[in-house]
Amino acid sequence: MTANEYNTKFSTQAARSGITEDKALIEYYMAGLPNALQEKILTSDNPPSTMKEWRDKASIYDNNYQRAKAIAAHLRGNSSNNNTAKKYNFRRNTPAAHYPSVKRGLCFKCHQPGHQASAHRARTTTYQPKKEEVKKTPYQNIRAILAELGDEERNVTLDQMEKEGF
Repeated sequence: MTANEYNTKFSTQAARSGITEDKALIEYYMAGLPNALQEKILTSDNPPSTMKEWRDKASIYDNNYQRAKAIAAHLRGNSSNNNTAKKYNFRRNTPAAHYPSVKRGLCFKCHQPGHQASAHRARTTTYQPKKEEVKKTPYQNIRAILAELGDEERNVTLDQMEKEGF
C-alpha cells in the first residue's frame, strides 16, 4: 500500500473515530506506517508536528521511494514487469541534453547527424523476405524418420523395407 492510499484510508477511519487531537492521531498514524518510512520522517531535518505535515512528508518520501524503485527497475531492464515504472516517463535524453541535440540536428538515439531517432526503429522493422524452405528428398525424409526410432524399431523397419524391395 502506498502512502497516498494509507493517507486516504487513515483519514476515513480517523473521521469515523471522532478523534480530533493531532497528538493522538499522529500516534495512531505512525503505528500504521512501515518502520523505514517512520524512521525517515522522524530523522528528517524538520520532523513534522501536525497531522497534515505527517501525511505530506509520508506521501513525499514514499513517492520518492516508488520513483527510485521504478528507475532502478528500468535501468535493470525490468520496467515491463514493474507497474510502478509504467507511471513514469523515462527518457534517455534529459531536457538539458535534448535541446542541444535539436539545435545541432543530431539523432536523439546515437547523437550522430544526418537522420532522426525514428530511422533506428525503421531499420529494425524492414521487410526481410522469408528464406525458402529447403525441400528434403524422400531419401532424406526416410533417414530422418529412422533416426527418430529406437534401435529395435529401426531394425524391424529396415528388415520390412528390405522385404518390400527398398
